[in-house]
Amino acid sequence: TAPVSALENEIIRLTAQYTAAGGRSFLAGLAQREQRNPQFDFLKPTHMLFSYFTSLVDAYTKLLAPSTELSQELKNCSDWQYCLRRIAMRWDTSRRANENERREKARQEAERVAFQAVDWHDFVVVEVIDFPSHELQGGEPILNKEDQDSVPVQTEQNQSLSLESSTTAENIRIVSNYAPRIASGTSHKPSDVVVDPLTGQEA
Repeated sequence: TAPVSALENEIIRLTAQYTAAGGRSFLAGLAQREQRNPQFDFLKPTHMLFSYFTSLVDAYTKLLAPSTELSQELKNCSDWQYCLRRIAMRWDTSRRANENERREKARQEAERVAFQAVDWHDFVVVEVIDFPSHELQGGEPILNKEDQDSVPVQTEQNQSLSLESSTTAENIRIVSNYAPRIASGTSHKPSDVVVDPLTGQEA
């Protein structure tokens, strides 16, 4: 960006003041009249100083026709106690911001020093564990021939037995308060005969 000379800066400021006082009609007439004058190229929207010119116009417009809030703020600034309170609040805000920034820089510096203090050459690889592809993908494990021989084969007979057992278990009715019935008639006395389990003879 080329530096702005004092003459160019003065032309921009005076033009902004007259534009704020005269309005958009003054600006349109000036741009039409000075369209071939290179000193007024800043009036073109594509010029690099056009944003600077428009910001000056906005500032001078607020001074010539201030809003209600700005007028009240200017009126309050005439009270020196109000000005001192505003200054104290601004100073406290700046102090807190600087303190937080200082703490953040100190924390980052401590983390950097701690990271640099670690001797990364002290770490060695103890063991490398290779996981099979089926474990990583969540599939069924692939069994070798010995493991396949040890796995019981589900035959049709086993399937029928398991089906019958499940069917029988479903048909069983459980009675919680069951009481055994006593058969009528003469009761048989227990026999005193004992059979030897080895020889099969009665004792």
